[in-house]
Amino acid sequence: SVDKQQPFTIDIFDPRNWDNLDHKARDILVEKGPVRNDDIVFPSDSNSRHFQNLIIRES
Repeated sequence: SVDKQQPFTIDIFDPRNWDNLDHKARDILVEKGPVRNDDIVFPSDSNSRHFQNLIIRES
């Protein structure tokens, strides 16, 4: 039997792929904007400092 392969798709929201996007994918990315992940928890260093997700509001 032949295994069915799923079509390969590029994640247009992954910055590593932005150099390889065609014009249609770039248009979609510009329309929707990049995806932001606010669920990341950054560990504290020895001085109890850590990165924080800042809330950016559109005016």
